[in-house]
Amino acid sequence: MLEKLNNKPALIDFWGTWCGPCKYQFKYKDSLKKFLDENNIKMVFAAYEYIPDREKWKKIITAYELTGSHLMIDDNFKNDLKQHGGEITGFPTFMLINEKGEIVESKAHFPSDGEKLKQQIEDKLINNLR
Repeated sequence: MLEKLNNKPALIDFWGTWCGPCKYQFKYKDSLKKFLDENNIKMVFAAYEYIPDREKWKKIITAYELTGSHLMIDDNFKNDLKQHGGEITGFPTFMLINEKGEIVESKAHFPSDGEKLKQQIEDKLINNLR
């Protein structure tokens, strides 16, 4: 995942094709995308799949027009993430990663929280770059 970040801060959305609340958050992507683009923050969609189905995964990415970096993760990834201070305790989970690849917020607000998430991004990522 660090390769996908390319030394840029990121908002990571841990989701699943099977997760209704995850898909609900996708409807807030357009206003969030503009904010992230303006602040040079990458969007990463990391799908956790109990039974990996790449075709279903690709169809959902296309159907919801999810732009950003995409990867499919498994239990090994979740365990590795935990070693670095991040834990996925439910779906969706959003995390903020700084330009060094460090987790600076493991329980970020949801996109549906609007200004709360944007403020969190400003506090944890944008203001630290200045």
